[in-house]
Amino acid sequence: MKSASFFIASFLLFLFATSQEANAQWAQTNGPHNITITAMASIGTDLFVGGDGVSRSTNNGVTWTSVDNGITDGFINALTVTDSNTLSPMLFASNTAGDVYRSSDEGQSWVTVDSGLSGLVTQTLASSGSDLYAGFYQGVYRTTDHGTSWSNASNGLPSNPDISNFAITGDLSASPVIFAGTSKGMFQSSDKGMTWTAETVYRIITFGR
Repeated sequence: MKSASFFIASFLLFLFATSQEANAQWAQTNGPHNITITAMASIGTDLFVGGDGVSRSTNNGVTWTSVDNGITDGFINALTVTDSNTLSPMLFASNTAGDVYRSSDEGQSWVTVDSGLSGLVTQTLASSGSDLYAGFYQGVYRTTDHGTSWSNASNGLPSNPDISNFAITGDLSASPVIFAGTSKGMFQSSDKGMTWTAETVYRIITFGR
């Protein structure tokens, strides 16, 4: 009798769990309309998306406002935020024209901060505390002063690594570990981009019966 009751209870729990899973849904936001979203970032409850310009929502996507005053041309391909845990977060954007922009007023105005990056087109951005990393076909550059100056941080990376994305783990302000995805494998840096070492990525294959 107890085993039968346990079976019934387990079955009902299974039905409840699967019904909850089936009810999990995605709902399209009310805009931005007719653009391809290629980048996203957030400051507190404010959401920023990049595509043909930058748009901002302060109500979880119910309404959107264009906030790209100062961004002149190019398609936005990356967004990130530095100093996110402070009272003065900085929003950064890059575009396919090779420009990097900074906003200190949550997108209301933008200034270019790509001095020293001439001839380079940013493919991805990442931040750790107040440090900003930009990935290019040619390698990685880093700024510690919000884009006023940039330094090459590609030591240990292969020639023309074609940086496609970053991920940062650990204490983002003190001792982050930065991972860079490239066309030649994954690399990591534990000294804020000063040196990079190759990571071995294993593919796990499981076989069912």
